Amino acid sequence: MYSDLCTDLKGLKRDDVRKILKELDSYVKKMNCLSRMDLTLYLRYVMATQSVYHYLYKTKQLEHEGGFTAETLKYIEDVFITIYKDYGAD
Repeated sequence: MYSDLCTDLKGLKRDDVRKILKELDSYVKKMNCLSRMDLTLYLRYVMATQSVYHYLYKTKQLEHEGGFTAETLKYIEDVFITIYKDYGAD
């Protein structure tokens, strides 16, 4: 992994390497939490992330520098809230 990461980060400025490593650390911590899920629940989570990713791709948010637009984030939040309500959650 060390060699692969060095290759991936080669040529970047020190601040950029630090930023990426910080995000990778968050990613590993997230994956560690997900690995504790029941396998069936985890697979459903993966399917749901693909739905969100597809929406972001389709709306060209993945190409948008500076993060997703406020409208996109609000729409996704509204979808999540609607689904919570559909399942009787607060």
